[in-house]
Amino acid sequence: MEYINEDSSIFKFLENLKRNIQKEEMDDPLERIQIQIKKCNVEIDNLVNSISESTPSPILLEKINIKMQHLEQELFELEQKQYQAEQDIFATEDQIRKKDLLISSLSNLTDNFSELTIQEKRTIIKLLIHKIIWDGENLHIFIYSE
Repeated sequence: MEYINEDSSIFKFLENLKRNIQKEEMDDPLERIQIQIKKCNVEIDNLVNSISESTPSPILLEKINIKMQHLEQELFELEQKQYQAEQDIFATEDQIRKKDLLISSLSNLTDNFSELTIQEKRTIIKLLIHKIIWDGENLHIFIYSE
């Protein structure tokens, strides 16, 4: 039971691991991508500045060119990730809005269900229920779901 003792190395390791996991969960993936994009842009700017400040040798120029190509590819991939992350956020927000609207509509429906006509009630039930099966003892109602 060494991990229970607060002075033990295992306890300290576990606490540190716990803090790191909590920090990762709190990080915004879009924000991390934006930070990586900024770092990449700064590195590209530094390479451009190093070329413009002096006349580099052909070997150094070739290495800088290879590094620039690598950074431009990384920047392109990061921008794609950023776009995808933004699309995921928009889709999630849209789903939340739709669910909130559905919840609101259903709560209003329960308040006003008695005022609906028989035909309107049948239409609502047809929209919600996929199928009903009677097995001789029990009635099974299957509702549409995603």
